Amino acid sequence: MTHKRFRRRGPIARRAQGGWGVMDLLLGLLIAIVLSAAGYAIYKTTTGTAKGNAESDALVQAVSAIQAKCQSAGSYGTNGYNLAQCLYRAQKVPAGWTAVSATVINNSYGQPVNMLSTGTGFTVSDPGLPQDACHDVAIGNLFNSSGTTLGINGGAAISGTVSDSNTSSCTSGNTNTLLYTFAY
Repeated sequence: MTHKRFRRRGPIARRAQGGWGVMDLLLGLLIAIVLSAAGYAIYKTTTGTAKGNAESDALVQAVSAIQAKCQSAGSYGTNGYNLAQCLYRAQKVPAGWTAVSATVINNSYGQPVNMLSTGTGFTVSDPGLPQDACHDVAIGNLFNSSGTTLGINGGAAISGTVSDSNTSSCTSGNTNTLLYTFAY
């Protein structure tokens, strides 16, 4: 004997779902939006940091090349001499920076870096940095040595370790300038 209650057909029988329902689509859209936002946040964090690290590396390369290739008889040339010329001639333009001409080298952010002799020492002015790069490069203590100072956006020269509070003058936008001064 067959039980008819299990074979019931009629107006209350469920139809099989024929595709995506509205709730399925909304849930999928919500998941896609959340993943996109998370991916964008990770992208912004990693590229900002990577570019700041690249700028730090380029500064180290530039200073090392200037000290190795541009000093002669205890001098870097006359006061105001553009040391970009020396880097260009020695083919020591740092990775990530671009030689626009024999006298102009742009940083990772497309701004011209000023590298000038002070006679027995030199300065490197790195302009056009965004706030995060200004902070990261300054905090990096690239040149924490005797005779080296750092000025942020024209502020007082900092010698020794650079702290978070020292970088409070890094402003929003791509307008920050770091000025390194090397006494020798």
